[in-house]
Amino acid sequence: MVRLLISVEGHSEYKFTNEVIVPHLAEHRVFVDTQNMKSNISIDRISQKLNNLIHNYDSTNPI
Repeated sequence: MVRLLISVEGHSEYKFTNEVIVPHLAEHRVFVDTQNMKSNISIDRISQKLNNLIHNYDSTNPI
């Protein structure tokens, strides 16, 4: 099993990811969580948000 976190900018990307990408990847045993950044994107904000989440995901490729 592979777990993947996808960070998206807003609602449209969040909806597309959950309706199209997530079901497709699930067929290949890749399980996706989507992090909606809700606009106002900056490198500092992305870094802070993702650094808080990174420890919840695998750091090695099990394949």
